[in-house]
Amino acid sequence: MFAVMITAICLTVVAILLIYLRSLKQRIREGELQRAAQNEKIRLMQQSQRIAKTAPWVWHIERDVIEWSDEVFEMLDYEPGSFNLDRSFYISCVHPDDRETVENAMARVLSRDAAASLEHRIFTRTGELLWIEQRAEVVRNSVGKAQYVAGVCQDITARKLSERDLLEKRHTLRLILDNAPIGIWLQDRQGKLLFVNKAFCQALGMPEGRFLSVSHYAEIYPGDEASVMSCIASDEAALAKDGPHRSYERLKFADGKMHDLEIIKVRLSNSDGAVSGLIGLSTDITQRKIAEENLLHLAHHDGLTGLANRNYFVDQLRKTFAAARRQKSYGAIFFFDCDHFKSINDTLGHQTGDDILKEMGERLAKNIRQEDEVARLGGDEFVVMAVNIGDDPRVAAERAQSIAEKLKDVLLQPYEISGQLHHLTPSVGVSLFPQEEQSADDVLKHADTAMYRAKDAGRNTIRFFMPSMQEEVEQRLRTQTELRRALDHGELELHYQPQINATTGVTGVEALIRWNHPERGMVFPGDFIEIAEESALIIPMGEWVLRSGLAQLKQWQAEGLCLETLAINVSPKQFHQDSFVEYVKGLLNEMQMSGDALELELTENILLDQTAETVSKIEALKEVGVLFSIDDFGTGYSSMAYLKKLPLDRLKIDKSFVSDITTDINDAHIVKTIIGMSHNLGLALIAEGVESKEEMDFLLENGCDNYQGYYFSRPIAANKIIDFCNGYKPVLSQKKALA
Repeated sequence: MFAVMITAICLTVVAILLIYLRSLKQRIREGELQRAAQNEKIRLMQQSQRIAKTAPWVWHIERDVIEWSDEVFEMLDYEPGSFNLDRSFYISCVHPDDRETVENAMARVLSRDAAASLEHRIFTRTGELLWIEQRAEVVRNSVGKAQYVAGVCQDITARKLSERDLLEKRHTLRLILDNAPIGIWLQDRQGKLLFVNKAFCQALGMPEGRFLSVSHYAEIYPGDEASVMSCIASDEAALAKDGPHRSYERLKFADGKMHDLEIIKVRLSNSDGAVSGLIGLSTDITQRKIAEENLLHLAHHDGLTGLANRNYFVDQLRKTFAAARRQKSYGAIFFFDCDHFKSINDTLGHQTGDDILKEMGERLAKNIRQEDEVARLGGDEFVVMAVNIGDDPRVAAERAQSIAEKLKDVLLQPYEISGQLHHLTPSVGVSLFPQEEQSADDVLKHADTAMYRAKDAGRNTIRFFMPSMQEEVEQRLRTQTELRRALDHGELELHYQPQINATTGVTGVEALIRWNHPERGMVFPGDFIEIAEESALIIPMGEWVLRSGLAQLKQWQAEGLCLETLAINVSPKQFHQDSFVEYVKGLLNEMQMSGDALELELTENILLDQTAETVSKIEALKEVGVLFSIDDFGTGYSSMAYLKKLPLDRLKIDKSFVSDITTDINDAHIVKTIIGMSHNLGLALIAEGVESKEEMDFLLENGCDNYQGYYFSRPIAANKIIDFCNGYKPVLSQKKALA
C-alpha cells in the first residue's frame, strides 16, 4: 500500500514537473518571439531612420558624455564605433560660421522643458557639406534635475538645396516681373491685391506696400468712378470666363497723363478647382494707339496739305450721296484745277509749287462750312463737297454757282511765297447730286468733266456738268478704243493734198491721215486726232504716217513722178520722244531715201516748250537733209526770237487768215506782214486753205507764190496723184495762155 502511495506521489510529481517544464518552454518560446518582434521593430525603426536620414544621440549631462548612434557616424562618413566621437570632435566638424550657434543651443536646451530644434551645417570626413536639423529634449528625474538630453539629428541637405533653389527661382522670377515692361499683379477673388510688380507701381505712382494694403479699387483710383467701375466689370467678366479676358481701359498715370491700356486677366483656381483669384497683365498701348491713329490719318489724308485724300473723300461722298438721296436734298461737287501750274514747278521749283498748293488747301478749308468737305486728289487738283444746298435743283444750282464763284475768288488772290507774289487762276467744274441714273462715283467724274470744259472755254472760269457732256466723254472713250483697233487692223490710210508753185506747178504733197471706219465710213482728223493726242496712240499713229508716207513717196519716184517734198505733220508728243530723231534717221536709212525729200511740219507750241531740246533735234535731223516748217503760222505764240533761233525752212500761213484776205483788211495786213517777214528772214512761204482765184491772186501780187487748198485740189488718194500732177498746168502759164 505504501509502495503504491509512493509510486502515485512520484507520478504526480513527474506530471507536475512535466507540466512546469512545458509551461517554462512555452514562456521561453514566447519570450523569444517577443525579443524577435522587438528586434524586428528595432530593425524597422533603424531602417526608417536611415531612410529619413536621422541619427539619435544621448547626452549624459553629469558625465558630459554624448553617446552617438551608428547613424551619426555614417552620416559623417565614418565607420561606426571606429573612434571616440566626443562633443569637441563633433563641434570641430560644424561649419565655422555655425559653431557658436550650436554651442549656445546646447546650453539653451538645458533650460527648456519642451523640445528644441536647430539647423546648422557640418562637414563630413570627405569635406562634403551637409545641412543638419537637430531636435533635442531634456530628460529630468523625479525631482526635476536634468539627467540627460535625448536628441536626433536629420540630414536635411536635399530640402535645404530645394529651398535655396526655390528662393533663387523666386528671386529670378521677381527680377523678371519687376523688370517686365508691362504691369503684372495677382489678386484674390474679392479684388484685394496679393502681388504687384515694379512697372505697375511706377505707372500709377504708388509703392508696393500701399498697393497691398488697399482692399478696393476706389482706394487706388480715388475720385475716378469710371475707372473703378471699369475695373470691377472687367474682374467680374474674367472670373466668369475660362481662359483670358481682354479689355481696354484708359487710366491716369503718375505723369498726370491719360494712358491707354490693354488688360488681360486670367482666372486662377486652387487644387480643389475653386476660383481663388486673378492674374492680370496690363500693357501700355498709348504709343501704339497714337501710331495707329497716325497711320489712319496718313491713309485718309494728303501728306502735303493735310487735307482728306482721294480715298477718304470718295468714301465720304458715297455716304453723303446716299443720305442726300434719302433726304431728297441736293449737294454739289466743285472740282478745282490750277491753270498752267506745271510752269510754276518748272520755273520756280517744286518747293514753291508745294508752298502754293498748301496755301490753296488752307484757303479752301477756311472758306467752307463745317459740314462740307475739302480734299486734294493729287497734283494741283482739289475738290470741295457742299451738302444740303437746297431741295429744288434750280435753287441748288444757284447756290452752287455762288459757292463756286466765292471759292474761285479766294484762289485768285495773290500767293506770297518767299517775299514774292504769284498769281494763279483756277478752272472749276461743278456737278450737282443726286441726279437720276447717277451713282456717287459718277458725281466726281462729272465734276472732272465739267472742269475740263472750263479749261476748253479759256480757263479761269466755271462750268457745270450737263448730261450731254458725259455722252461726249463716253463717245471719246469709244473712239479711243476703236482707234486702237484701227491701228491694229489697217483701217488708217493717207490722202495727199498737192502743194502748188505758181511757176513750176506741183512741187510736193502734204500727207493727211484718214480713218476708214467700218461703220462710220471715212472719218476726218478733226474727229480723232485730239483724242489720239490725249492718249499714247498719237505715237504709234505718227510713226505709221511717217513710214507709210515715205514708202508711198518712194513708190512714186519709182514710177517716174518727181516730187520735191513730202510734208508730214508731227505732234508735240511725238516730237518730244527721246527716240524721235533716231527713228526718223533709221527710217530714211532703211528706205534708202534722202532726207531733203521729207518736210516735217511743227506747230508753234512745240517751239515754246523745251527750246534747247527743240533746237538740238531740228539740227540733228537737218544734218541728214530733213526740212522743217511751222504749220498754222500766226495762230500761236510766234515771236521773232524763235524764228531767228530755230533753223527753219518754211512758214505756212494759216487758212484762217487766208480765207478772209479779200474781205477783212486786218487779215490782209497780217498776211502781208507774214509774207514780208518771211522774205526778210530768208524763209520759204506757203499759204494753205486757198479756195478761190481771188485769194490766189492776192497772195501772188503780195509775193507769195506757193499754195495749198481746195482751189487747186482736195486731199486725194495716192493712186490719183500721178494723174493730177501730169494734168496740172502752173498758174502763171495759165495766165499767159489766157493773155
